[in-house]
Amino acid sequence: MHYPMRRSDEQTDDRTARELLERGRWCVASTTDEDGMPYGVPLIYVYHDGAVYLHTVKDDSRPVTHLRSNLRRDPRLCVTVVPEEQVVQEKIGMNYASVIAVGRAEALEGEKKWAGMALFVDKYAPDYRAKGLHLVDKLLDRVCVWRLVPDEVTGKISALGNAVTPHN
Repeated sequence: MHYPMRRSDEQTDDRTARELLERGRWCVASTTDEDGMPYGVPLIYVYHDGAVYLHTVKDDSRPVTHLRSNLRRDPRLCVTVVPEEQVVQEKIGMNYASVIAVGRAEALEGEKKWAGMALFVDKYAPDYRAKGLHLVDKLLDRVCVWRLVPDEVTGKISALGNAVTPHN
C-alpha cells in the first residue's frame, strides 16, 4: 500500500530524490524477521545506475546475520538515507534532506557480485582502487552482495531556514 507524504510541500521530484540517494554515505536497511518484528541496520551503500547495493558478511563459521536471514526469507527491503542535516537551534528543529527507496533485493553472484563490490571500492576508497580490488578478490566468498532496484524512491527536503540545497 502506498501512503502519500504528509508534508507533500517538502517532497522532491524523482530526479532530486535520486541525486540525494547518490550523495548519501550510509543508510538504514530495514526488513522484518520471521515473527514480523522490524529490523533496521545502518550500512554503507552504493547507488549506481538506478540500483542500491548493500553487502553483508557471509561467513559459514558464524551465525547468519539478521539482515541476511531476513532478506533470504523475504526480499522486501526499505533503505532510508539522510544525506544532509543541520540543526537550526533558533527554530528548535532541523533542516534535512532524506530519501526512502523500497523494493525487493536480490542476492548477486559471480561477476555481478564482484562488480557490486567494486562499486564500494570506487565510492569509499577511490585513491586505493588497486588495493581495494585485490581485497575484493580475496574476500568475495565471504560476503553477500544485495542489489535493490527500487519500486519507489521518495525524497524530502525540510528547511526551517538556511535551506538545505538539493543540488550541489
